[in-house]
Amino acid sequence: MAQYDQDYSDTIFIVKPVGPAATDALMSPANISRLVSVDFRQTLSPVAQSMAQQMAQESDSGSREVTRYCPPPPEIQLHVKFTSLPRCTMQGFVFESDEASCDVVIVGHGAYGISRRHFFVDFC
Repeated sequence: MAQYDQDYSDTIFIVKPVGPAATDALMSPANISRLVSVDFRQTLSPVAQSMAQQMAQESDSGSREVTRYCPPPPEIQLHVKFTSLPRCTMQGFVFESDEASCDVVIVGHGAYGISRRHFFVDFC
């Protein structure tokens, strides 16, 4: 899994799952080349980083009671890039549960009743 990179020159779109179930759905080994771990501490602006450091120092010094800064955990994102074109350009990027015939595998626990082919992303 790649680490966060601010170079989006090759990125077509980013899938940002909301919640643990959506994150789990993208965590198939087949998607590993597209998954990116984003640590928001690295994406903070310099001003926000400075404020976070100051809050942590004040909290550690015991000079006053402050809420300790707790950064959010790393987020998993799925990046679809120009260098990884869809298998079938007529359909676009296929999101489904069958690894053999799709571009992005979406899995689920107890996926009974969920269609094999979830959706396509196509460009006109």
